[in-house]
Amino acid sequence: MGPVKILFVSQYFWPEYFIINDLVKTLEAQGHSIKVLTGKPNYPKGCLYEGYMEEGVQAEVFGEGVRVFRAPLRPRRTGGAKNLLLNYWSFIWNGLRFFPREVDGDHYDMILVFAPSPITSAIPALYLQWKLKTHLAIWVQDLWPESLSATGFIKNRFLLALVKLLVRGIYSKADTLLVQSKGFIRPVSRYADAEKIIYYPNSYKDEVFGRKRIQLKDKAVPISLTNLLDQYFCVTFTGNLGSAQSLETIIDVAAKLKDFPNLRIVLVGSGSLSAWLLEQKVNRKLDNLVLAGRFSPEMMPQIFMRSEVLLVTLKKEEIFSYTI
Repeated sequence: MGPVKILFVSQYFWPEYFIINDLVKTLEAQGHSIKVLTGKPNYPKGCLYEGYMEEGVQAEVFGEGVRVFRAPLRPRRTGGAKNLLLNYWSFIWNGLRFFPREVDGDHYDMILVFAPSPITSAIPALYLQWKLKTHLAIWVQDLWPESLSATGFIKNRFLLALVKLLVRGIYSKADTLLVQSKGFIRPVSRYADAEKIIYYPNSYKDEVFGRKRIQLKDKAVPISLTNLLDQYFCVTFTGNLGSAQSLETIIDVAAKLKDFPNLRIVLVGSGSLSAWLLEQKVNRKLDNLVLAGRFSPEMMPQIFMRSEVLLVTLKKEEIFSYTI
């Protein structure tokens, strides 16, 4: 098959760190024509990145020539249910207002929706599918409504039932549903025809980091962090620091291991529980717990290589076993 024209729809995109960035780069390098419809970058801190305004549209170029169109977006701000809901609704509303006129008169071979939470980010793409009369694929990264229930974001059974209807409606309009885990196939098939579900895993561009390459990249990682990783036996967690990651378990373990002077538990990342983690570290005097902060994906190989153990934790919920 020759080059195709692909329209990406995503609430999250560069300069935010998501795997859609690498996928777009790879498809562009393969010769495909790509356009991205997105919002204003504000994840994970909740405030807009420098150079962006909440109001107005903005056009940019990503990589060698990927056209990026940004609709207005209310940022997440400091978190909480109200701010998140307003952020989600803002993308839907402004996507429906601005995306159709941006692609008016264009032709695309397919629309691809990158769909972590919220699945509602696919709604503007449903209208674009009808307008452009083209194939719609949704790359499902999170299971709704199961994740809402497991994280405690929504507990009301009536609201969860409404979300189920919403998810069923979105999935029914998609021509293809890509799922990032084989474990997702069964729960997604509850709301969609199994024939349209395809396993398409998350990927990472693998590179060999020789000794010389490591030394060149060391400049990007703070010397204080590399020294700590080299000096101590470090158990390292990287990723989102939120309610799904069972961070209470890590805190309890850190408290039990305080008497091991050469051990450090290093948390690399940020999220909704970052402030809580700092509070626990101070109140429980956890000197062995290191909150390193958030770093770009390019720095991760350095952190991985210098760690003795890499840790992955999730809450004990059925939904998270599907992700694994």
